[in-house]
Amino acid sequence: MIKRLLMMAGLIFSTPALAENIDPHNTGAQYGWAENVGWINAEPSVGGGMQVQSDKVTGWVWGENIGWINLHCQNNGTCATVNYGVVNDGAGHLSGFAWGENVGWINVGPAHGGVTIESDGRLSGWAWGENIGWIRFDGSRTWSVRVCIVTLEDLANFASDWLEAGNPPANLNEDRQVDLIDFDRFAEKWLDYCPDGWPLK
Repeated sequence: MIKRLLMMAGLIFSTPALAENIDPHNTGAQYGWAENVGWINAEPSVGGGMQVQSDKVTGWVWGENIGWINLHCQNNGTCATVNYGVVNDGAGHLSGFAWGENVGWINVGPAHGGVTIESDGRLSGWAWGENIGWIRFDGSRTWSVRVCIVTLEDLANFASDWLEAGNPPANLNEDRQVDLIDFDRFAEKWLDYCPDGWPLK
């Protein structure tokens, strides 16, 4: 069985944050829309942004009109006192709560809505904030948040780079040769949320 790669996200303000894995093709696929508060940006120009992992979603998103929304208590080390966060069931069905200092709790898995990660990585569905209303993620729109997922395209790129000389993108452990160790790393990331800057995209 191929396991999903778990990635860690750091704190946004006081410590360096790991890069997010949003909008892998840099097309602007990084937003949610809330009628009452405007755009919610999962890949803001400052901070760590949203980080999707196989079991949770960490990091921070930014709303110009509402400020920062914290996606998981591990971002600010409050899990021992207030345990909350967005959960990923491993199949892309999100649940749980995010917290915005200016807007309160945001439920990403309400009974009449819910946010999912589609097979192409796009977020679809609705989250609900008691103080701000519905936040929409529309997988049919180019602006909707998209997560990097390792696909058959990546496998094709990996195969074409297999025997390439020098330091090709398929050299995932950066030892200047593409070998079975790289293939093993690729297999671990197969169908998973790939890191920001995934070289095979």
